[in-house]
Amino acid sequence: MAWAGTRGIFYSDQDSRLELFPKGTRFIVDTLEMDSTAAETAGTMLKHPVREKEVLFERILAEDVTLGYIYRAHERGKVELMDFAVALDTLGTVQRVLLTVYRENIGGEVGSKRFMIQFKGKTAASALELHRDVDGISGATLSSRAITLGVRKAVCFWKLKYAKT
Repeated sequence: MAWAGTRGIFYSDQDSRLELFPKGTRFIVDTLEMDSTAAETAGTMLKHPVREKEVLFERILAEDVTLGYIYRAHERGKVELMDFAVALDTLGTVQRVLLTVYRENIGGEVGSKRFMIQFKGKTAASALELHRDVDGISGATLSSRAITLGVRKAVCFWKLKYAKT
């Protein structure tokens, strides 16, 4: 699917796993508990308040080798929540972002390959700011901002959960 268009369910969780990690044979759910220390650290990194109490990652494996991780984001666009999956490699680098559910009547162009490809290669060290290093979609500014925030959360939370310090 090149892009989602407007309003719809585009990928189930299973379909998105296969799309993002076609060689994956199984997945394990890992949980990051957001205690006050983790929430404060994440809030500082994100420059945005963190309301999540726990964060889930799907660790994708082939045999016993980790291929990468999926963070499933749920962020509000103009009015409705949108769901998208962020695929990260074993170093926490964004490999792909996939719009899975879009509930608005307009602005679905944020699911386009042209918009989503901007996130490839981003890490927790990346600025990931709309209109700075991510070009938004005209007429879908709030959706563009929401996806950018979701990707920032993905790399930030990945760093808190998996990075070796």
